[in-house]
Amino acid sequence: MSARAGNAVFVDVASRALSDVIDELAPLSDPVMLQGEPGSGKAFVARLLHARGRQARGPFVAVDCSTLDADAQRVALLGHEAGSVRGGFAAQPGWFERAHEGTLFLDEVQTLVPAVQALLLGVVQGGLVQRIGAPRACVVRVRLVCASSVALDGGRALLPGLRAKLCRHFVSVPGLAQRPDDIVPLAYHFLGRHAQRLHTVVPMLTPQAEWALRAHAWPGHLREMEALLQRALLRCVEGRV
Repeated sequence: MSARAGNAVFVDVASRALSDVIDELAPLSDPVMLQGEPGSGKAFVARLLHARGRQARGPFVAVDCSTLDADAQRVALLGHEAGSVRGGFAAQPGWFERAHEGTLFLDEVQTLVPAVQALLLGVVQGGLVQRIGAPRACVVRVRLVCASSVALDGGRALLPGLRAKLCRHFVSVPGLAQRPDDIVPLAYHFLGRHAQRLHTVVPMLTPQAEWALRAHAWPGHLREMEALLQRALLRCVEGRV
């Protein structure tokens, strides 16, 4: 039996075990750390934690920390009042304010610079955030889910105090090659999504296509599969891929 929720398909024994872990952690308010290779589905897992948890009716805010430089990280985390930062003509809420009463997903959290990691730790511990230029802090109630594509055991990726706080609940997200029984159901999932967008029928996979999908190593995981099947859908002949 398969289980689908959001963009996840759970058929393989490894993904069913992951689904059980999500069910255990979803009702909690504690931070969760996800670790897995790029494209393995960490954002999907974060959305499931949100959807199955008490924060489901609140916002889900996703941030890729690796896309921001040090100055932008600080401003984006805290937010700012009008005129308090260069180019900030209008007031802007920070990550936690935007995610208030919901879930904040910080992908590649280890790329935050130490000074911003310290700010993040302060918000997590105190439940307060103060915009740049604001006279006082405000209360934020946010479920924090973080992710990293690199191992966080040892090393200097995270400040010790922040690592202890974020990694209390640690979840390893298996790559697609570790979930072989998910491959064909996921293929139909992605074909269905893009067929709906293109207003066309969902094609059938030929036996040769199924064999090729199962035999592939999938170094790019879900991202690679979705891109491949999107291209295949455009080239399908007589409703078959």
